[in-house]
Amino acid sequence: MYGNSLEIIETIQFLKGEQQAEDLKEIILDLGANMIKLAGLGNSIEENKKKMLENIANGKAYQKFLQMVERQGGDITYLEDTTKFKKATYIENMVSNQQGIIKELPADVIAKYVCDLGAGRIKKEDSIDMDVGIVLNKKIGDKIEKGETILTIYSNKPIELPKGLVIIENIK
Repeated sequence: MYGNSLEIIETIQFLKGEQQAEDLKEIILDLGANMIKLAGLGNSIEENKKKMLENIANGKAYQKFLQMVERQGGDITYLEDTTKFKKATYIENMVSNQQGIIKELPADVIAKYVCDLGAGRIKKEDSIDMDVGIVLNKKIGDKIEKGETILTIYSNKPIELPKGLVIIENIK
């Protein structure tokens, strides 16, 4: 996921134990376990990962996040009910026009496109649109059928798909 509100929703889902993407889980556990080690709170990376998973499973991680947001004056009702987040005006699925395998999802093209949607800044004076972004429904190496959703775009302006966003290799 790319985009502010979309990333927060994904974070909440992960802390509630709802996130299923193994690659994201692996990255979070690796980073978190190393942060715990650097803080001097656990020398074993594997034990740190285990403790993190336990705290997600027993709800402590999510409760701590709620506590942190509340202490900073945030409205935790958004964390408790993510449907309260404002939705982008335009939501469009990019579907495959052929059967194949996702060969490439060019990060540079995606990053520029997400920035053009308003989710990032070119100059520090630029404002950020919290509602916009992209959800990747497929990853590199995934098989895809004709008509299947590759990604979903959330925008507050009419959507124009950029060239070169996804490259699909035909299955022979």
